[in-house]
Amino acid sequence: TFTISNFWGYLKPWLTTTDHKEVGILYFLYGFTFFLVGGVLALLFRIQLALPENSFLSETEYNSFFTLHGTTMIFLAAMPMIAGFANWIVPLQIGAHDLALPRMNALAFWLNPAAALLIFTGIFSGQGADVGWTGYAPYIVSHTAHSGATLWVAGQILLVASSTVAGINFMTTFCTMRAPGMGWMQ
Repeated sequence: TFTISNFWGYLKPWLTTTDHKEVGILYFLYGFTFFLVGGVLALLFRIQLALPENSFLSETEYNSFFTLHGTTMIFLAAMPMIAGFANWIVPLQIGAHDLALPRMNALAFWLNPAAALLIFTGIFSGQGADVGWTGYAPYIVSHTAHSGATLWVAGQILLVASSTVAGINFMTTFCTMRAPGMGWMQ
């Protein structure tokens, strides 16, 4: 039977894990979830484009969904899946039991959901980011920028922090945890 204590007993190890394979699974699940979210966003703005003079979405909603679709598919779906694959394979390739900095590995993962929350908060406040796929500076720093664009930028900064922390962890692992006798070109 379902009880909160049984559920928490199952969920807590996943929320606190530092094992590279389990963090890799979390990355895969996270990436796949946002792959579905990005697909729904694409469907929404494709419905708008299905008929001429369709009023399914307003111009602002269309621009927001277009921006969030691109951000979601690249930064919240594809990149986490790549990081999940790297979490699984890097220690196995070099003969290490885990990554060099397992807590930093977990931190790199948990920065992603925090970033997603910031990126999508604009929609829930009615002012989703509407800066296209690129977010060039005139859209972000102009006097017409709104809280949704600001939150989008804050989320992007968290994603950069996550990638930086993960990259430092991978490089540290490459440099310090190779199997005995494994050279740089092996």
